[in-house]
Amino acid sequence: MREYISSETITFYDDKFWFTGINNNNVYVYDFNVNKCFHFCTIDDEQQNGKRLFGTIIVRNGYLYLFPFSATQIYKIDIESREIKGIPLERPDKSIHGRYCPEAKFLSSHCYEDEIWILPASYPAILEYRIKDERIIYHKEWTNEIFEFINDKNENAFFRKTEMVENKLYAPLCGGNAVLIYDVSDNSYDIRQVGDKGCSYSSVCYDGEYFWLIPRGNSAIVKWETKSNRYSLNNVFPTDLKREKGIFNDVVCFEGHIIILP
Repeated sequence: MREYISSETITFYDDKFWFTGINNNNVYVYDFNVNKCFHFCTIDDEQQNGKRLFGTIIVRNGYLYLFPFSATQIYKIDIESREIKGIPLERPDKSIHGRYCPEAKFLSSHCYEDEIWILPASYPAILEYRIKDERIIYHKEWTNEIFEFINDKNENAFFRKTEMVENKLYAPLCGGNAVLIYDVSDNSYDIRQVGDKGCSYSSVCYDGEYFWLIPRGNSAIVKWETKSNRYSLNNVFPTDLKREKGIFNDVVCFEGHIIILP
């Protein structure tokens, strides 16, 4: 049977790609030393045919951390022993944030010192996972204010792909022309309007000078300088490209180029 993987959950460590299946509960590893792909383990607590179970993956100190998209909880996997530990999440109160979708929890994560910061798709909090004591801190202080910047009332997701530069997280809004800047060193935040009112964003990358914001829908690519908050729009796309919501998945800054992934 042909197997498909989701690019959201792939990472490189120890000359290997580690990734999860998009339509099952398996974890795989591709070893570049032998140029072969192997089944690594199965997450038995999740559905065997679960779709897009995990939205983001981190390797740290000999452990794989899988953060849920549609899965029920976080998983910590010992790479040497393959022991799997489930870490439960708080269940959000839907009456407070009605946009929460259990099938679309998280899509982005970053390491900072001894912490992993996990940013939400629709889950109404940024998670601070402390590696040493496995404690999860839920940062919700930004959630009420962010709704003031949402222009697309049909968009359930807060963010998709985010960027981290030094001690700050940059999370462009899926439903509006704004970016959440979250300082993990002191838990302060700022929400900036970036781009024209019709803009909404799917992903972001940083080239060392500018941030590049990739559209969620039919808006433009935005080049943004944070200190001045100045931006410029680039709406030049191939003429045969069918523009629709969610057409772009990610963006990478690489050797002076901006590479946009569908």
